[in-house]
Amino acid sequence: MDVSIEEDLICGIQDLYQIEQHCYKSFLGSGNIKWLKILNKAREIRVKWRERIFKDEENTEKWCTEGHIFSSSTRFREVGTKMLSIEDPLSEEAFLDSGEILGMYYYLNEENPQEKKSFFEYLKKGIKYLVGGKDGVV
Repeated sequence: MDVSIEEDLICGIQDLYQIEQHCYKSFLGSGNIKWLKILNKAREIRVKWRERIFKDEENTEKWCTEGHIFSSSTRFREVGTKMLSIEDPLSEEAFLDSGEILGMYYYLNEENPQEKKSFFEYLKKGIKYLVGGKDGVV
């Protein structure tokens, strides 16, 4: 089963945040302005596409919060991958935390969230929706 456009957009936006971060670090290390030009273009593309899936009817800093959720989730997934490669027993916990963090995105976009659910439950519900199931939140 193929993933939905929205799920691919979420992954693409997560990667754009990482491109921006790596360009920033590369600029600091090299002083070469080309890294800032790439960073700026990545940001322009990210902002354009995130408007398709992000909604902020409450006039809050939801867009910014969602961006940090995506970035943090990606980081913990990368930590899990690195830990897995060295057989660190905490790798599974890093992957689960990555899912819990990403679940916060779906929780924020749930119309009537149930406070007793874990954020990971919202991730599972959101993924089901994005790949064509029912009971979605986006």
